[in-house]
Amino acid sequence: MHAKSGLWRHITLLFVFLIAAFAVPPAVADTVPPGKSVIYLITRDTGAFGSVLVSVNGKIVGTATPATHLVIAANPGATEIASAGSGRGSISLTTISGGRYYVAHSIGMSGTPDFQVLSETDGQDAVARTRKLAEVGSVPVLSPSATSRSVATSGAEPRDTQQPGSESPEAFYNKQAVAVILKGGAYKISEETHVTDTVPTLIEEKSTSTWGLEVEWRHPKGFAVGGEVFSFRNKWEDLFGYAGDVTTYTYTVNGKYYLGIGRFVYPYVGIGVGVALSNFSGTQAGTGFTYEDTYAGLAYQGLVGIEFRFKYVGINLQYKYLAADVETELLDGTTETNKMGGTGQLLGLTLHIPLR
Repeated sequence: MHAKSGLWRHITLLFVFLIAAFAVPPAVADTVPPGKSVIYLITRDTGAFGSVLVSVNGKIVGTATPATHLVIAANPGATEIASAGSGRGSISLTTISGGRYYVAHSIGMSGTPDFQVLSETDGQDAVARTRKLAEVGSVPVLSPSATSRSVATSGAEPRDTQQPGSESPEAFYNKQAVAVILKGGAYKISEETHVTDTVPTLIEEKSTSTWGLEVEWRHPKGFAVGGEVFSFRNKWEDLFGYAGDVTTYTYTVNGKYYLGIGRFVYPYVGIGVGVALSNFSGTQAGTGFTYEDTYAGLAYQGLVGIEFRFKYVGINLQYKYLAADVETELLDGTTETNKMGGTGQLLGLTLHIPLR
């Protein structure tokens, strides 16, 4: 009972964490100066650099650090925003009076800046989740030679200057997607001594043939929902001389939250609930008599892990805490429980498929 209470306490804390993670602060409240447009430059990551200089139309306007944003009041028309790590990068926008624009900025592993124009909804969410550095109230007008490189826009929605095929990892993962995760590894049950059909039974702690398959829908804000089948096998023997294998399958619906760190690293937490089925099969030594039965029960789990994403594929490391109590009702109406829950350390291969 204490173990179950402790698990439910951890599950409750995970729910609180997920609710807090999805809570979005109020939308941005900066006013647009008369005759100006406002550009929010949101810096997500500066790579190996602690900070980077930002320039607007050739004038240095501030220093950007991770998880911060600058508010730039620009003249309507062409505006070029640039920064530099080990190389220089820039983006050019054409703005209109009274318009708001949101640009995500990061420094990649190569040291080259990446820029991505965000929608108003995603942009306001990104601004609300980052710390405001400063307001830039006056920037020079872009020279005619630079204006020719600007990107014309329709209405208030600017477009990215990146060429087709050069989509940044952040832009790639900023879409709804379906992910398939195939995994395997080590699993150990938490209790070796059981009672099966009133007979004391010893089940080997260390499992073999441990594997899992997950299919999940992913939202660009980090949360995911999906289903999982997980299986493991253990050897068993009882006092009557029977010995064999028990194969357990769990079928769960999982919820996760992925927190992006940089461009490729995504730690996550998750919970799941479903059913467990354990199939016992064995033979009695010396007689050749066989035994086979299947037990079912509730399964629930907590997940902690990290995923390294490389566009369409990824590497998934996961720690699993599983509770799986499979039960059978005897002829006298009593119920027996085989506790097949335990812990696992799993390595998985992820296929990430963006949805258009």
